[in-house]
Amino acid sequence: MNSGRDDDGGGLVISGLTKSFRGVRAVNDLTVTISPSRITGLIGPNGAGKSTVFKLIGGVLRPDQGNVSWQGRQISGLHATHVARLGIGLSFQELRLFESMSTADNLRTAAEGGLLDSIGTRKRRVDERVDEVASLCHLEGVLGEKAGSLSYAEQKFLSLGRVLIRKSSLLLLDEPASGLDNASLESFQSILRSVVASGRTICLIEHNFGLVSAIADYVLFLEAGRLRAQGSPKDIAGDRDLATIYLGKAALPEETR
Repeated sequence: MNSGRDDDGGGLVISGLTKSFRGVRAVNDLTVTISPSRITGLIGPNGAGKSTVFKLIGGVLRPDQGNVSWQGRQISGLHATHVARLGIGLSFQELRLFESMSTADNLRTAAEGGLLDSIGTRKRRVDERVDEVASLCHLEGVLGEKAGSLSYAEQKFLSLGRVLIRKSSLLLLDEPASGLDNASLESFQSILRSVVASGRTICLIEHNFGLVSAIADYVLFLEAGRLRAQGSPKDIAGDRDLATIYLGKAALPEETR
């Protein structure tokens, strides 16, 4: 089962992935491919196993069974630090910011602790990357402000910037837009489109199907740890059974189709 492309040699291939907690299968024999250079939405009801899938890919958790391959290399069981150095960036639902540090230092710390530092990047280059990411994430005016004093939207963009600054080829974003107002959502979409236009790949977990429909090229629908369906946002929105599972309604809102 794949995401509709044949060129998955540069993508992420998941085969038979299984993970249980105290006898309950959070991820159940999941097989799917995330194709490169586009945005894939990972959706499903609460408890579907979406965040667990991300943690298994990112090396935060080890699978009980199955394999994960990235760009033709098996990464199952590797430590999270090793996975990150192979070009996979993972964000969590929690902001995880250093609130007493400035916006610039939050970005700089992420850069120096990740891929940029691992290849011997000099301080000047790190500072250039901080400026680049701050511009992309609309944070230029608050670089000197402490992260704890930023608005909620600015904190969300800073959290995203800390993932983007490492130049990971694959970004796994867990509810990166939760709680954003409409204006911030538009900026968020613009940021992700710019990232994908640069050749990077994004997979995001998101409960706002309107956002998924607006930005995703492809959608994966999980239920009880299994891949229930996949297709374009329009395909998923038009499936009455999926809408009932996801929202308890017979159809997704008309504006999301």
